Amino acid sequence: GGFLENAFSEGVNLFREDVKEKQIKALKEAKTILTDSLVQKSTNVSERGAVDIKSIIELADLIEPGGRVAGDFSEDSKIIKNFVLKDGDMIVVPAVSVEVTVQGEVLNSSSFIFEKGMDYNDYIEASGGYTSFADERAAFIIRANGEATPVGANVFRGQAKIYPGDTIVVPRDLDQLEALPLISMASKIIADIAFSAASLNVLQD
Repeated sequence: GGFLENAFSEGVNLFREDVKEKQIKALKEAKTILTDSLVQKSTNVSERGAVDIKSIIELADLIEPGGRVAGDFSEDSKIIKNFVLKDGDMIVVPAVSVEVTVQGEVLNSSSFIFEKGMDYNDYIEASGGYTSFADERAAFIIRANGEATPVGANVFRGQAKIYPGDTIVVPRDLDQLEALPLISMASKIIADIAFSAASLNVLQD
């Protein structure tokens, strides 16, 4: 029957069971790596690092993967012309979003009403700025269609375009775990899936 007048076509969500299964598997494997690192009580992990690992494991237990397929599924997109649906696929069309959400290592993770004149730095400032744990260079934006765009570390990052329905993500600095690449990788997998799920909840709410 087509889109309703208040449909947010740029934020159409498509969910697929086999993608969900891959996300569940990735979470399970990442959690196993982190759990093993604590059991072995590696001397390479500081006390603070151990606390961080426990927090990430707890986060993994709270995540419910949805199996979202990221991409532009709006009415006139190039993707939908050749995209073939599978049995069990689910399409969700949210209402128009007027919010921008900032998550992660900022003093006050929150959602704000989109203002055309505001850029990346403005939303970070509105969130109270970065915490001391923020990895500013790794910040990225999850667009309403699920695609992620790195903000970048250059002087122009403040000019990164922000649109309604976007989620700005400031991840935690994992430099303290650089001596253990597997732990860093596992932590990133869990954090990425968690942020993606959270950004999706914002649209659905």
